[in-house]
Order: sequence, then structure tokens, then C-alpha cells
Amino acid sequence: MSFIIKARREPIILEGLRAALSRIDPTHEKYAVLNTPHLLDEKNFSLLINDLLHSDKEFIPKPLCVTYSLQKNDVFTGVFCPSCSFLGMTKYRGGWRCPACSRKDSHAHFQAIRDWFLLFGGKITNRDCREFLNISQRQTATRILQSMELHAEGEKRNRTYALTTFGKSEQ
Repeated sequence: MSFIIKARREPIILEGLRAALSRIDPTHEKYAVLNTPHLLDEKNFSLLINDLLHSDKEFIPKPLCVTYSLQKNDVFTGVFCPSCSFLGMTKYRGGWRCPACSRKDSHAHFQAIRDWFLLFGGKITNRDCREFLNISQRQTATRILQSMELHAEGEKRNRTYALTTFGKSEQ
């Protein structure tokens, strides 16, 4: 599932929605609403894309957890493997390793952090990052968040990070 959105007057394709939706527990009562068939036919979808591309507003989507009344415990945490889509890559000194296919990737967390903003929106803290990526070290989470060109506010324990423009690619 891809969405074409406009940010800073440049059309971009937001590819991460499918990954973000796959983090939602399928036993949750709202899951059926999220997996509905296409609601727009091709003609109306094209008209919508055209309207979005020609509008002059920045698109910041409403967080999925707000839209569908989901709690944080309804969402699967961890880092997806870009090769086999296994959820649960493990952090090691040089990046991430997939226990299912053994792939190593130093940037696998980028999509997971984007998923976090799609799901929860707002600002992410070091603790949120650690809980979502399933890592234990505060310094590791700090390095990850600082590497992603996020807007930082606050000092030390009160520091939060926010996206400056939704959909910006860090790769």
C-alpha cells in the first residue's frame, strides 16, 4: 500500500504504511477496519492524488492509534528485517542482525522510527525509542535518534525528538 503525499511542495511516496499497519495486533477489534478493501476506484483515486499534488498544504497524517483507538500494547514492537520481513532484528555494535535470515543492516531502524511516528505521532523520547526498538541501552537509543535528522527539544531527561516534515527519507 503506497500513498502519494505532498510535503514542502514536492510530491513524495510514503511507502511505510503497510509496515506500520502490520505492527497492529490482528486480534484487536479495530483490525478489521484497517484491512478493508479499496474504498476508491481508480478514477477517484487519481483525482485525489491530483488534488493532493496541487494543494499547497503540508500533509501530516493523524496518528493511526488515535484514528483507530489503539493502545500501545496493541502494537507489535521491534525492527523488521528488510529482506525477509521478520519482526525482531537484534541490535549489535555495527547495526541490526536478523535471527531468521542472518542479514545485517545498519539502517534497519529508520523504517521502525518512521512507523512509530505513523502510529503514535507527536514526539518520541529515548524511552519510547528503547521500548519500540526493543533495545536496553539509553546511549544506543540516543545515537539512533540523533542520526535521523529529527528536531530535538529539551535537555537531558526531558529531551524529545520530532519529525520536521513527515515522510522525509533518512536513507
